[in-house]
Amino acid sequence: HHIACSAIMLTSCRSAAGSARQAAPKCHSARSVMSVRCFGGDSGNAHSAFEIGAKVKVIKSVKVFHVPKVSAELELEGLDGVITKNVVHYKGKLLSSNLPYVVQFLAPAKFNVHMAEDEIAAL
Repeated sequence: HHIACSAIMLTSCRSAAGSARQAAPKCHSARSVMSVRCFGGDSGNAHSAFEIGAKVKVIKSVKVFHVPKVSAELELEGLDGVITKNVVHYKGKLLSSNLPYVVQFLAPAKFNVHMAEDEIAAL
């Protein structure tokens, strides 16, 4: 039996393509993440803590900058959303992803955010 694990610490700022007028690219979201993922064993399947359609609440501080109708950053901690996709499973293959869950939020506008398992909790 072979089990592969990886651990990484990320501090990231996802930026959008800036216009010629911008001095620096706009940061879409900023977060520090310690990510540990293990795959393999008997089944070879990755464990998924959340199912598609599950209602979740953001339990950690995550700020995003790409929300429509919001000109400043938006703090997601405490907001409720719905899991719309798990990007680890793609066309029958397992992929590694630091932020595997796509969560859809409806307020203050409809938008999606990729989230890590430790940033959300089931409702």
